[in-house]
Amino acid sequence: MHTDILIVGGGLSGLALADKLQQAGRDFVLFEARDRLGGRIDVLRDGGSAFDLGPSWFWPGQPRMDAMARRLGLTVFAQHAAGELSYEDENSAVQRGVGYASMEGSYRIEGGMMALVAALASQIAPPRLRLDAPVAEIDQSGIVTFANGDTITAERIVLAIPPRVIATIKITPDFDAAVQQSLINIPTWMGGQAKFVATYARPFWRQQGLSGDAMSRHGPMVEIHDASAKDGTPGALFGFIGVPAAQRDGQSDALRTACIAQFGRLFGPEAVTPQKIELRDWAYAPQTATALDHQPPGGHPHYGLPSALRNLWQGKLIMGSTEIASQFGGFLEGALTAAEDVAMKLETKAMVKPDTKTVLLDAAEWAARRHGHDGFSYADLSKRVGIRTASIHYHFPAKSDLITALMTRYKAAIAKKLAQTTQDLHTGGDRILGFLDIYRTALNGGDTLCLCVALSMGRDTLVDATLQQIGDFREQTLVWLQEVFTLAAQDGSIRGVCDPSAEAAATLALAEGAQVSARSEQNKPRFDLATVLIRQRRRSEAPAAAI
Repeated sequence: MHTDILIVGGGLSGLALADKLQQAGRDFVLFEARDRLGGRIDVLRDGGSAFDLGPSWFWPGQPRMDAMARRLGLTVFAQHAAGELSYEDENSAVQRGVGYASMEGSYRIEGGMMALVAALASQIAPPRLRLDAPVAEIDQSGIVTFANGDTITAERIVLAIPPRVIATIKITPDFDAAVQQSLINIPTWMGGQAKFVATYARPFWRQQGLSGDAMSRHGPMVEIHDASAKDGTPGALFGFIGVPAAQRDGQSDALRTACIAQFGRLFGPEAVTPQKIELRDWAYAPQTATALDHQPPGGHPHYGLPSALRNLWQGKLIMGSTEIASQFGGFLEGALTAAEDVAMKLETKAMVKPDTKTVLLDAAEWAARRHGHDGFSYADLSKRVGIRTASIHYHFPAKSDLITALMTRYKAAIAKKLAQTTQDLHTGGDRILGFLDIYRTALNGGDTLCLCVALSMGRDTLVDATLQQIGDFREQTLVWLQEVFTLAAQDGSIRGVCDPSAEAAATLALAEGAQVSARSEQNKPRFDLATVLIRQRRRSEAPAAAI
């Protein structure tokens, strides 16, 4: 199966993007890991009403949400705020008229935010929405593999899921350290939160002159709001759990009991007999949060797209969740903004699709680094990229032409990485660590090699032109390493440097040998073990005499 655009994630940002692509007549498919759409949007249903378990509100000044609701014919109403507020101190004593209605002026959607999800989904052709499809691996060649073993190829891949969740997916080749760290550094908005919802036949607290808003220093809920349906029937209350995620694990029954008791303290005896309840702990939903999200951020993070996550794989891989939106990051409005941002990128990229030759080189590099020169054929490439073997021969008449072009491209790519390492790192010791990181990253999960190493293992079958490129590759690497060790001898950042030329030759041999050792066992840590001694030679600080 092949598609032009593959969207991973059926939350609001993914659906909004799919809606835009549907309107534009683009070729796309959306895959969602869960058995439902909505992502962090979900509801508790009671009769014909629905009560939000995820985000509940949007606000004036958020034009995309307002326009979307109008376009889809959804009913918008104001968050109930009339009446006295309640406050519970650390000793569980309740006071009235203390605090403020923090969500006064916000808007809700009749039927809950799932009404928005359902209305959006109805605009999209059903075959383009696939559920129960968790992604297992994404390959730079455009192949996406799902947990059940199915695969699909795509020209562009949009990851409309939280960045920290992206960091848990197998990516081939591995993201470099800067990309991986950028993903990990972006908190999932509300990812560490848990929410308790209870429904009632009517909002009885309103008759007591209470708004349903409450703040508590006793808990387990720290912030509570009226969540009743638009006309007040059924009534509902919800609260954000203040107990840290680590302490909530395995305590769901106790938390439900404690939440009902807290509603009773705040709103009276009727509150302890709800019609329906649900505790939704988003911190333990693997499609939403990771363990890093169990400690929530201190405030609203400064969201946006970090530079390291831009133009990944020459624009083939695009981030698209609310956390990377250019405006309103984290909010529902941010999800719509992210969809808008990605749609603009795709519109531009539609005019600059990768050419067939590049697609073939990408696929051939993956195959050669994993299986070596003799481990794949044109028939294999044809199957992988969906191009007839005759078309491959048109671009590369013989396999030797393909391999030579591949090695030429790879040599240029590594030269660029070495130049970037020189620019980013200032001591010889740091540059050596950067060099080792390039070779370590080339292993991916331990199942690929540097292209030069992979091809050299089948040297007898290579033509002279390819051997020349391999020789040039090694020479450029040795020259760079010699310059680095010369610097290290001057700045004292590596212990015991005597002969930079000999150090360069030994280090290249060590990196290549460490790769082969790790690949033979498919054990990436074996590379770290093999290179530990040279890492230990690096000084964390240059000696005073060298400063």
